[in-house]
Amino acid sequence: MGPPLLHHGILARPFPFSGTGFRLTNNQPILQQQDSDDDFDDEEKRQRIAEAVQARVHADNSINASQHVKHGIKREVKTLKSRCAYCVAVLLTTASSMRTLQSLSNVSADVGELLVNELIKLEKLDALTFKRFTNCNLRNIILDNYFKASDSLLEIISDTQSSSVTKVSLRNCELITDNGFDCLQDLQYLEYLDVMSCRIRDRTLPYFKGFNELKTLNLSKTKVTMNGLRTLFADYAFASTLEDLNLSYCSGVGGKTFLQTCNHYKIFDVSILIVYS
Repeated sequence: MGPPLLHHGILARPFPFSGTGFRLTNNQPILQQQDSDDDFDDEEKRQRIAEAVQARVHADNSINASQHVKHGIKREVKTLKSRCAYCVAVLLTTASSMRTLQSLSNVSADVGELLVNELIKLEKLDALTFKRFTNCNLRNIILDNYFKASDSLLEIISDTQSSSVTKVSLRNCELITDNGFDCLQDLQYLEYLDVMSCRIRDRTLPYFKGFNELKTLNLSKTKVTMNGLRTLFADYAFASTLEDLNLSYCSGVGGKTFLQTCNHYKIFDVSILIVYS
């Protein structure tokens, strides 16, 4: 049987998509492929999230490291007031300042104490430079660990600040002798005296008898003994004002014996803190 003929003898061609055909794929493989693609997408998302988190952590560490390098060691930022005090203190140590700065009479007590502190840092505070503060009415004299603290310095302090000073601290000032402590008697309104680790012996204590306003007395790490304390408490002006007495590390003072002495001289009329080794 020959090929089919259409009208007028033209050969009939089969339709391109006619007849029996075959599917390129079936439904089941398509679903499996979609599931695999979804799993791959989820895994890829998780991987990207993990990479993003790791990158963020690395960026934060880099910022912290750069800030640490940028800032370096923390430095104390001085105030304008302290910088000015330093400059004036330097000026006070020069010879030319004797002509331009005859005195500091218009300086307040707070500023004056700041200048004294700067002079101590510069190791330039002595009897000569302290004369500039004659009219400053300083209240606090802190010379702790100052190796140039001397009898002559205490003498000029007593001469110029006798009516204003309320606190004197001389911790570890080993150059001061009885002559220097003798000068302190002129400080009329002294309330606080710290002579820890100074050259204080029994013979020094009588210089402290006349402080009418004394509230705190630190005699720790000195060579005072019970005999010296008995002499002091037998006749002292601060019986009604003393609040804090420190006798720690005084090898010549026994706790029990001292308490008996205190009771004998009735110095417990007010609350007194006794600290002893």
